[in-house]
Amino acid sequence: MTEFAAAKVKIILAANAPAAIAAKRVTSTIPIVLLAVNDPVGLGLIKSLERPDTNVTGTTMYAPQLIGERLRILKELSLTSTRLRW
Repeated sequence: MTEFAAAKVKIILAANAPAAIAAKRVTSTIPIVLLAVNDPVGLGLIKSLERPDTNVTGTTMYAPQLIGERLRILKELSLTSTRLRW
């Protein structure tokens, strides 16, 4: 992660907790996108799921309160895809 930060990459994708923690340790300016990292609040990566207030964003599987929102997004995506013509 230090090499990525030094290279001034535009974004860091973190697919697991160790990668996310390592990225957060080396940068507070490069956007870090979590890919289903469990409990980012508990790991200290963000302040809350509603308002991360850091350079970290992304998805987590640890958000039972987000089930309704995920279903809404899935429904919206499925409705959009049925309107598309391939």
